[in-house]
Amino acid sequence: MTKRKATRRRGPAKARARRAKSPVRAVRPKKRLVVGTVLCGTVAVVCTAAALLWRARRTQDAEQPQRAAAPDVLPEQSPSDESAESAAPVPQAPAEPALSPEEWDRALRQEQMAVARELIAALPDDSNAAFLMGMAALEQGDVDLATQHLQRALTLQPNRADACDHLGRTALLQGDYDKAAAMFQKALEIDPGAAGAYFRLGKALLFLRRHKEAIEALEKDIELTPQPGESHCLLGEAYLQLQEYEEARDHYEAAIRIKPDFTKAYYGLATACARLGLEEQSRQCRAKFKELE
Repeated sequence: MTKRKATRRRGPAKARARRAKSPVRAVRPKKRLVVGTVLCGTVAVVCTAAALLWRARRTQDAEQPQRAAAPDVLPEQSPSDESAESAAPVPQAPAEPALSPEEWDRALRQEQMAVARELIAALPDDSNAAFLMGMAALEQGDVDLATQHLQRALTLQPNRADACDHLGRTALLQGDYDKAAAMFQKALEIDPGAAGAYFRLGKALLFLRRHKEAIEALEKDIELTPQPGESHCLLGEAYLQLQEYEEARDHYEAAIRIKPDFTKAYYGLATACARLGLEEQSRQCRAKFKELE
């Protein structure tokens, strides 16, 4: 009887042990995602720390020449020596010229690029490392290098909406509007709420003269964006091209209500009003455009 009870007790204990072990197996496939997330956060911290260290080093170097070098122990001096010493001019090292905002920006971008290169060298097959390298290259204005690394990031992790979106941006810069539209559409398939992707899709479609599709994308962006002045302005341009001048006027006016100093919107509104025969309003808009230009 005792043996049977012991057997019954051991049986559930083994089952409980198996159940306790099973979640570990389910968690293992997620390790790469966790590592990638931690890596991305670490890289952001490293880039920020590098920029802060660089600024601190520049500040320290600028202050260094102003500190007079003095021995640890000063010999005793007579009052006459002290007065002669105080009367003599103390030579000062020339201070380094202050950096302009443009030079600061350029130096920080170079620091960012150096960190990204070290990261991609250490982790050549990591999607996050490739993406950050692509972003750094895009910040430097190297569109070809950015495209190369962003494509690598997408190859390593095909469901990256951010990589698709940025590949669409590089395609826009290169004038490849078909590829840009395809990349933005793919980004929205992966993440329908991708910030600004509908606006950029509408822009690419408008370049391709696919007006109806562009209007649909821009109207969707207006639904998702708190201050959609840019989308209203681009919709005004789309309706101008379709010769629907009242719709164009309404959207240009909406853009100006959101952004009162929107230069491009004033120019479009002047054009729409001229097409509608509203000469005085068109003249006022042209004058405002020239004032803001």
